[in-house]
Amino acid sequence: MKKLLFLGTGKGTIEMIKTARRKGIYTIVTDFSSPEKSLGKMFSDEYWMISTSNLNELEQKCRKEHINGVVTGVSEFNLEMNMELCKRLDLPCYCTPEAWRFSRNKYDFKQLCKRNHVRMAEDYPMSNPPTEAEIARVQFPVVVKAVDLSSNRGMSYCFTQEDLVKACEYARSLSKSETIICERMLKGPEVSAVYVMAAGEVRLLSFCSMHHQPGEPKNCYCISTSESKYLRRFLEEENEEIKRVLRAVDCKEGFAWVEMIIDECDNHFYLLEMGYRLCGDEINIPLRTVADFDVHEWIINYALGKKNTLAELPVDQEDYYSTCACVYSLWTNQTATIGAIEGVEDVLENQEIYWDSLVRQGDTIGEHLLLGEFMFEAKDVDEMCDIIRMINEKVSIRNTSGEEMIIHYTDYEHLVRTSRGYAE
Repeated sequence: MKKLLFLGTGKGTIEMIKTARRKGIYTIVTDFSSPEKSLGKMFSDEYWMISTSNLNELEQKCRKEHINGVVTGVSEFNLEMNMELCKRLDLPCYCTPEAWRFSRNKYDFKQLCKRNHVRMAEDYPMSNPPTEAEIARVQFPVVVKAVDLSSNRGMSYCFTQEDLVKACEYARSLSKSETIICERMLKGPEVSAVYVMAAGEVRLLSFCSMHHQPGEPKNCYCISTSESKYLRRFLEEENEEIKRVLRAVDCKEGFAWVEMIIDECDNHFYLLEMGYRLCGDEINIPLRTVADFDVHEWIINYALGKKNTLAELPVDQEDYYSTCACVYSLWTNQTATIGAIEGVEDVLENQEIYWDSLVRQGDTIGEHLLLGEFMFEAKDVDEMCDIIRMINEKVSIRNTSGEEMIIHYTDYEHLVRTSRGYAE
């Protein structure tokens, strides 16, 4: 029996462990946390109490236990440890340091996109601190980002010079780099595309739209879905451009995603960023049935030494799938301690709905952070809305004072208007 080591419990880890076990693979989770905190340990065959940063001890343990492969979930730190540990053990890892730097460093990725003539938001160089001449050239509003942080950490929206100066200081205070990005603020529908690779060939698995609840922060994407009226436009105008960028990044194996905005000023797609890892919204889970392709199995096979072939790649998405994939992400509306989580088990009585959450009763969590995600397949946008309504009715996560902590998505009309029935 082959042994597969998981570095930590991140988003996607538990479903990946379940996939490995269904394949008859012996699973082990390692980090310094107890099973109550590192929940993947409660699903794996075995666990170790070794930090994912302790590569020397992990290397020795892996050799002693004859580990056949190493993988991780949606953790950028653990993916970096994954790459280094696999290098030491001479084990395969689909992500390479050379390709990873474009996923990790927004500035390098932006420069690569420019060289490949892919549309990005106009940017403004900023010294540390910004000079008066640099600030004077800026046309507001702009977005300021740290180049090496994900999940919107270190990002600010700026409408004045005072905002800009503070945003530059804030981004640099969290970043390991003095380089920051200051770019024109784009406004419009936000979309994404996910890709799989083998032997250097890149295939589009699915194009998706992302939606936030009106009145809440735009970066709190409540809904990610393959049901998008922009699909055909993307296929005609942008898909081949994005594939060219991923080849330039040197994404040869595995899985990658990109995020884009269709800017309301000129109606063009603008590329925002990429990730050479599992996507945070876990849209790949409902795509197992919608697109008939299991990304977790693809990554596990590669980690255990099975070379994925071109014949095994899915064909490029060429039109709408017969059903739609959806992820409903629950975000916090406040900073509070979780007093009660109710209704999740009721929803999961439908065995075709999946739930992934790393929070538990008693945890204290900040405002506008993720509580968990429901993932499911729906036959059409109407059924998707019905399932979201059902989740809203049944699921409640309250603070210790009994107040609801969830940002519920309720803009069903918008989901319908942006579905294939309204395709451009």
